[in-house]
Formats: sequence, structure tokens, C-alpha cells
Amino acid sequence: MAGVYPWPANDGYRMRLAAMIDALVETGEVDVLCPVRMPDDVVEPPAGVRAGVLPVGSRTRAKRLWRWLRSDLPRAHVRAEVDAANIEARRWLADHYDLAYLSHLSSWVHHRELVSAPTIVDLDNLDNLVIRVSRTARPRTRDLRQLARWAVMWPVEWIDERRTEKLQRRCAANVDRVTLCSALDVERSGFPNAVVIANGYERIVEPPAERSGNVLLFVGGLAYPPNADAVTWFANEVFPLVRKQLPSTVFRVVGHGVDHVAAIGELPGVELVGRVDDLQPELDAACATVVPIRFGSGTRLKVIEALANRLPLVSTPLGAEGTEVVDGVHAMLESKPARLAEACVRVLEDPDLRDRLATEGERLWQERFRWSTIRAEMAALARQVAGA
Repeated sequence: MAGVYPWPANDGYRMRLAAMIDALVETGEVDVLCPVRMPDDVVEPPAGVRAGVLPVGSRTRAKRLWRWLRSDLPRAHVRAEVDAANIEARRWLADHYDLAYLSHLSSWVHHRELVSAPTIVDLDNLDNLVIRVSRTARPRTRDLRQLARWAVMWPVEWIDERRTEKLQRRCAANVDRVTLCSALDVERSGFPNAVVIANGYERIVEPPAERSGNVLLFVGGLAYPPNADAVTWFANEVFPLVRKQLPSTVFRVVGHGVDHVAAIGELPGVELVGRVDDLQPELDAACATVVPIRFGSGTRLKVIEALANRLPLVSTPLGAEGTEVVDGVHAMLESKPARLAEACVRVLEDPDLRDRLATEGERLWQERFRWSTIRAEMAALARQVAGA
């Protein structure tokens, strides 16, 4: 069960979910239940999969606030109205299932009472850590409205952080396995039944043998707060320092939800591309990719995507966290604006450095982050939990 329809797999969440479903198909027939509004660009599921889209509503703002005040749920889990979805799901769940796979904490929160089979929950990220870093990062602005909003939301996010942490612990205690994207998050969670199922990437075409030019690329959904924060911070604090040394440099931001970062589109050299039907031309045309993430957990598919495409990577340490990326070997990792800008300049100016990063990054991807390997690990876990 998942809170999105997985196909087409055109973003990081759907790519991971589609890969996990492919892994489950290796163990038997799969039914996928999606309590979502039907998307416009529906693609038929793969062979061996039946998909059911369940009716789901959205509570009004007043009802969400009332539910948040009266329950122990964080805000992320009070929006959806799932009663109708659960009624429909019971018709599917009248059949016997050997295994239940729930994608993300929300699926467990909303639908756990329906499930009686051995269960795996893919938390993917530790959401309490995402909230914590977002809450504690004071906006670098003199805008009194933004500062006032941060001050007002601080106690709300403090409550949400603790509620989310408790929910994650409760979930882990009541299912057979919890999967996370990295060994680091498994350690942080403290869950005795947590295991690593990493993010991955399957390369479609051979990438360019050499990179040149002046394009720095960011890829990611911009409705996701860590991504929106990353490109806003980079465009305002880091990129002007790059342009000061290399005035022709371009920062291209690719992904849905550019309205969330519309203000940076007015900055010199920043190009808000939005969602594209085919990402490969963007990857091939870039000289390097930047992942200036400042909060969040899990592993970033954009990092693995860069490694697989021999795209030199410049990132914050947090952006590359959990991927086994080593500073100076697979990527240039810096957290301070001036040092991150200098790393970008070095990569743009030095072809030998670009080639070395690309070669070592590609080797790491081949060894650790190919979907074919990860699907086999997931299939083995599913058989183990199901007792097959």
C-alpha cells in the first residue's frame, strides 16, 4: 500500500516504490493499493501486478487543526480523509496475503488496522530528523514576516517532531521489519528490526565520456522542503560567489514545483526549468551537479543518479549522507557557502578533477547502488518475512 500511484516512476519516491514492487513480483503476484486521487498520466502496472486506486479526501484546514489538537498525530498525518479508502481496501484484503508492504509511515498510520499479514514498512526517511533540522534552522533573513512565521511555527514543529518520533517507534514495534535507506539511519533509529534497503539507479544510456561547459544542475521535487531550501540557499548564498569568479556559470533547477522557489528565478544565471519529460538531456549537458541539502535524512536519489551518469558531484556533507561518498574521492563536500562555491569553481575549471570524481563515483554506483542488486536484496527480505 502506498500514498502515490507508482507509474510512471518519474520522481525519486516513485522510482524507489516501483523498484520495490518489481522486487516483490519476483516472489509472487502483487496487489498495489493506492489511496490517492487518480493522476492524469496513468501508466498500466507491470506484469504480475494488479493496481487499485482508492478514494481519498482532504480535510478542511479547520478540521485538520481540530484533529491535530485532539490527537497525538503530527500535521503530516491529519490532512487525509481515508474512511472511504479503507472501506474499499477491505474488499481487496478479504483475500489472503502472504506479505504486506506499506510504503512510508503514513500508510501504516492510516491503514494498519486492515493488515493481518506479516508486514514490512518502508520508512525511507526518519521524518522526525527532517522536522528537527528544519525547526532549528533559523531563517537567514531580515524579513520580519518570515522571522515571525518561523517563531510561531517553532513550537508547532517541536510538537510534530516528538509525535513523529513516537509514531515511528510505535510502527517499528508493531511490524516485522522496517526498511531505511542507509546504515546511518538504521543506527539512528535504534529499531532492532530495521534493515537497509538502499536507494538505487539504473542507467539507461552511456553518459558523456568528458564534461565541459558552465552548467551546474540541481534535480529534485521542489515541493519537498529540504529541496526548496537547498536551491534557495544555494542560489542566494553560494551561486553569486561562483559567478563572481566565473560570470558565465548557469544554475539550472529541474523538477516539479518551481513555484515554491519562484523568487530565485529573478537572480542572474538561475534558470528554473521545472519538470521535464526526459531528464537525460539535462544530465548530459551539465558540467556538474550540486546537492546543497541542509536538512533531511535517508539517501538522495539525485546523488546516486549523478554517480551513475559520471556527473561530477558537489554537495554538502548532509546531502551525500548515507551514500558512502568520500570527500575528494567521489565528490567535493563542503557546508560553508564560500567553501562550497570554491568547490564548484574547482570542478568547473579542472577537467582532471572532473574525470577523477566521475570515474570513482561511477565505480561506487556499480558496486553499491544498482537497482538490480537492491531488488534482489528486497526480494530476499520479502521471502524471509513471509516465511517462504
